[in-house]
Amino acid sequence: MLNFKKAHRPGARPGVSCVFALTALLVCLLIIYWPAFRGDWYLDDFGNIHENPNVHLQELNLPEITKSFYGMSSAHGSFKRPLSYLTLALNYYFGGVDPFGYHVVNFGIHFGSTVFLFLLTLNILRLPSQKATYAQHAGSIALLSAFLWASHPIQVNAVTYIVQRMSALAGLFTILTLYCYLKGRMSQLSQTGAKFVPYGWYTAGILAGGCALASKQNAAMLPFSLLLMEILLIQTAPLAGQIRRLLKILLPTTLVFILLVFVLGGFEAVSGGYQTRPFTLVERVLTQPRVICFYIGQLLYPSGAPFTLLHDFTVSTSLLSPWTTLPAILLLLLAVGFSLWFASKWPLVSFSYLFFLLNHAIEGSILPLELVFEHRNYLPTLFFFLPPAIGCFKAAAHFSYAPLLRGFLIIGIGVWLVGQSHTTYTLNRLFQHPVAFWTNNVELYPNLHRPRHNLGKSLLIYGKVEEGEAQMYRSLSGKSSGRTTHKFITHYNLGVYYLHTGAYRLALNQFSTILNASPNHVQTLQKMAELYLESGHNTTALDYIEKALSQSPPNPTLHVTKGFILLSLGKIDAAFSAAAPADHSATGKLGAAYIRGEGQRLKRNYSQAIGYFEKVVRLDRHHYAALLSLAELYYLTGQHLPLDDTLGLWLQIASDEKKEVLLADYDRRWNFVGSERMRTLSKILMTSKESPARVRSAYRE
Repeated sequence: MLNFKKAHRPGARPGVSCVFALTALLVCLLIIYWPAFRGDWYLDDFGNIHENPNVHLQELNLPEITKSFYGMSSAHGSFKRPLSYLTLALNYYFGGVDPFGYHVVNFGIHFGSTVFLFLLTLNILRLPSQKATYAQHAGSIALLSAFLWASHPIQVNAVTYIVQRMSALAGLFTILTLYCYLKGRMSQLSQTGAKFVPYGWYTAGILAGGCALASKQNAAMLPFSLLLMEILLIQTAPLAGQIRRLLKILLPTTLVFILLVFVLGGFEAVSGGYQTRPFTLVERVLTQPRVICFYIGQLLYPSGAPFTLLHDFTVSTSLLSPWTTLPAILLLLLAVGFSLWFASKWPLVSFSYLFFLLNHAIEGSILPLELVFEHRNYLPTLFFFLPPAIGCFKAAAHFSYAPLLRGFLIIGIGVWLVGQSHTTYTLNRLFQHPVAFWTNNVELYPNLHRPRHNLGKSLLIYGKVEEGEAQMYRSLSGKSSGRTTHKFITHYNLGVYYLHTGAYRLALNQFSTILNASPNHVQTLQKMAELYLESGHNTTALDYIEKALSQSPPNPTLHVTKGFILLSLGKIDAAFSAAAPADHSATGKLGAAYIRGEGQRLKRNYSQAIGYFEKVVRLDRHHYAALLSLAELYYLTGQHLPLDDTLGLWLQIASDEKKEVLLADYDRRWNFVGSERMRTLSKILMTSKESPARVRSAYRE
């Protein structure tokens, strides 16, 4: 460990030790999280980023930026986690849906949190009430505590699971708020420097606190965390006085809960959120003490605990079912009582574990959330490893008379750090490939529905059709731990798969299962419209898309689908009008441009059609349907150079084994001209095989 004590001797430079410590932290965390930079997308990443037009930032102007503040809401009624969604929107603006940029930002947030946690802990250990005990090893204790927190595998989901940047940002700004408040209080207590300095720190703390709340709602406990730090660490009082002050935290905490409930729409809204949960409000409250004990087990035994995204956790239906429910409640009550009783003797220990329990209060209580998610520990565990770090140095000092025992202790600590870091590195590697990731989750919890569903979906995407289909069907007999409606997602994805492969009867069975339970499910209605469009039942397709639009009028995807249906009915101008609302939508403008190109092709306005198809290719260079449509039009208009360039792009995406599949898909889904176009394309592609020199030149470019 670094000798921070030496850095405070006359003539020494304490900043050098800090810079060296933080550089060492950066190097270690880069090694541990290096595989994460190649991580993929998972679960809520798709809804919050891929399919969320609010974060598809096209221009850096105020209206576009403000749109991201509404989260996933299409109504734009109120802001939701605006800072988190703004950062996702900026990531999209600079890198689209390439996950690399998102992972870089997430790692930067995590490293920033680690740096300020180190500085915060260092300043806590140098408070007047703690200095006499910890000043000698303050820097080393702070460094060890920060590293234990940052390298622990329980943090992986908050860092590598992209959308949980929300939890990481709330953690970062909570640390900054605590740090600014502590610096302001220290400045006041020391009575050195200008009088306005403390208020500068407090102003910065207020801004950081606002950013924490704008990142995620679980930062609402921040005022009580500040109060806890003030009572236990900054002020000094007899035991009775401290207990009275701590008990006062319970009243405002309860008031905050009541306020949050009413902000969410009252108790009826909270209880209403349980309608699709496989547990009741009472069962969730009974289960959460066992969940927190489960988290503690993960924290204390990282190399042997199960770490994954989705956990199978038995719901507590009474105090004795399962039997561990009552002991878990008593254990947490005992921990609170112990922390209160020994607050005067061991204030840092009491602060660390009361902070842990306090910051689990929102997500670990009455709100209708899923039972277990590891990312919920990012903020509560900030000081969890401070007592163990202190214990390590106290043990080393205790065995100073026995170098051999002290050596074994240091080796043991090293093994602990390496083992923990290796587990985190391994988990980050799993995020690189969805099949490996979900296989691991299924092996841990084979009876759970969602992991097996996602494994099947990943296998289908990667071309392992039989195995993927089998896993999808097997998942339907699994346990729903999150929502009772999750199995409809399996039916939906199977339906989409069958639709894209032309197995219309099988697709119809899957979509009908969903509509029988939820007749107005918009996405399924839209897919039913696509199914009937592709199978030639255009009037029925129009009925389904009209019903979908009646449920979600602003949805650009629905307007595009209606445009395609009207094209197939020969109503070209009506198709243009139907697609118009999608012209300026990030998710709809590509489809709207294709409809206009196809409509102009049907009208034989070739130059206008070319303009629209070229727009599609500018939006997506690998849109094979637009490339084929352009190839036909360039051939018909005698534009040989653009034709060769287009065929060059076609060759980049269409390997020999994929060409026939893509051509069949094009004819079924994208070709509204008819067999005449397919004969022309066959002639073009055959000619390109016979005289490929110019095409190969375009391909190299």
